Amino acid sequence: YAESTKVAIFTCSLDSTQTETKGTVILHDDEELLNYNKSEEEFIHNVIKRLKEMGVGVVIVGENVSEMALHYVDKYKLVCMRIVSKWTIRRLCRAVRARPVVTLNGIRDADLGVCNKVYTKEIGNDHVTIFEQVNIGESEVSTIVVRGATETAMNDVERAVDDGVNMVRAMTRNGKFVAGAGAVEIELARRLNQYATTVSGVEQYAIKAYAKSLEVVPRTLAENTGLSDTDIISKLYKAHSEEVVKDESKQSEAASNTKKLPAEILKSIKSSPSNVGVDIVNGGVRDMTREGVIDLMTTRQMGIKLATQSATTILRVDHIIMKKPAGGPRKPNRGHWDDNDETW
Repeated sequence: YAESTKVAIFTCSLDSTQTETKGTVILHDDEELLNYNKSEEEFIHNVIKRLKEMGVGVVIVGENVSEMALHYVDKYKLVCMRIVSKWTIRRLCRAVRARPVVTLNGIRDADLGVCNKVYTKEIGNDHVTIFEQVNIGESEVSTIVVRGATETAMNDVERAVDDGVNMVRAMTRNGKFVAGAGAVEIELARRLNQYATTVSGVEQYAIKAYAKSLEVVPRTLAENTGLSDTDIISKLYKAHSEEVVKDESKQSEAASNTKKLPAEILKSIKSSPSNVGVDIVNGGVRDMTREGVIDLMTTRQMGIKLATQSATTILRVDHIIMKKPAGGPRKPNRGHWDDNDETW
């Protein structure tokens, strides 16, 4: 346990200096052996002593820790940990605001980090070392502990947390949203069909086929909900072709004035025919931005881009080479010589 202490992070081993090339040391008597051991002992002693004088209470090592180093770490009442993962060391450096040091002699005061509490806690059946920062404002790194009854439940929660964190990360880079529930794909398909009428030649068929492939998203939503996919696609094309959105829920809005308003992010979105998508709750089509169903534009762009690249790669394949067994043609199977004498 350490509290309000400095943290030193090394990516090298906490041991005596090793030479880059192999060498042989010839010792003639016992005094030379003692002096050789003392030089290593003094080196480790000076390193640990200097860390103690700098106010270091926790030492993080990326490689091995010698027994002699552990002796002096225990003598000066320091906490020493070995972390092999470079990814964990990078996260720890961000958490304590330290710089990783590659040599034992090259540490400076600017390379040290600060941590309020370092302690070990038992979570479930595992002993976990926690670096806790208290009353420092917003921390750069945080750890979420997921616990559950089964491995499947924990995997689902981990996947949900990962999706939420990545969504927030993507929002900080590009905060533009588009209507969800298949509204974007139908609008793209409608505009591509309009553009195809202005193109002559064989290219027109390729554009129309690409537009038809975009219908897979709303069609899949309709099929999974138990609706008629053909009917939903027709309604979507009809709604997207209109100039003004006909809101099917106007009658129900008068009776539900006490309903909470949408989020602040949805207030600035104007009602548009291009926002009409599949309403899986009521079974129809509706302006899904008013229902809070929106998608990040970057996610939709990357999905369409990757699907297009995959289809293009498959179309570029000229022929497929089948794997055949080596050794020439196989000997015909004539059966046993007692069964049919004519074949022998």
